[in-house]
Amino acid sequence: MPFGARQVIDPVSVGYVWDARVSILPWVHVRVRDAYAAGRASSQVRLLSVIPMASEGARYELNSGALHRNLVEAAWYPTALLPSSVLRWTPINSSTALATLTDADVTVSLEFRFNESHEIASVYTPGRWQKFTGGYRQTPWEGRFYSYRKRQNMLVPSGGEVGWYHAGQWQKVWSGEIVRSEYEFVH
Repeated sequence: MPFGARQVIDPVSVGYVWDARVSILPWVHVRVRDAYAAGRASSQVRLLSVIPMASEGARYELNSGALHRNLVEAAWYPTALLPSSVLRWTPINSSTALATLTDADVTVSLEFRFNESHEIASVYTPGRWQKFTGGYRQTPWEGRFYSYRKRQNMLVPSGGEVGWYHAGQWQKVWSGEIVRSEYEFVH
C-alpha cells in the first residue's frame, strides 16, 4: 500500500524514529511508529492515529531487528558506516564486506555487497528475526539499493527495497523512494 513516512536518525547514538501514515481507505488511515533508542526498540500501530491496534517493545528479537534496520538504512546516511567503537568492518572478498554493529546487549552483522561503481548494491543476512504467528524465527533477509544521487556531497541511493527469503526465493515486502532528505552534520 502507498504510504508517506518521516524518519529522524541519530547515527551517533544509534537511534531512529520512523513515523508512517498508510491510507487504507478514503478518510481511513493507519499510523505506524517504529523507534530504536538506548538499545530498545518499539513498534506501534494505531487506526486513525489514536486507536491502538498493535504494540510491541523491548524484546531481544525486536531489538535485534531494529539494529539490523539501523545498519542497513545507514546507506542513506553513510557517515554512520565509518568504523567506530560500535561498528567494525571485515573484508570477505573484493566486492563484499561484513559490517558488525553492537549496541547495548545486541550485536548484528550484515554482508554489504558493492557494485562495480563501489556503491552499496545490496545488504544481506542469513538470519534476521521475522515475526510469525506465535513468535519469531530467524530468516534470510536482503535489502537492495539503486538510483544513486548526490545529496549534500554524499552519494546515496534514492531507491530501495527489502524482502525475506522463503524456500530460497526472495520476496519483496517493501520498496520506497527517498523524495527529500536533510542532513545535519555535527563535529
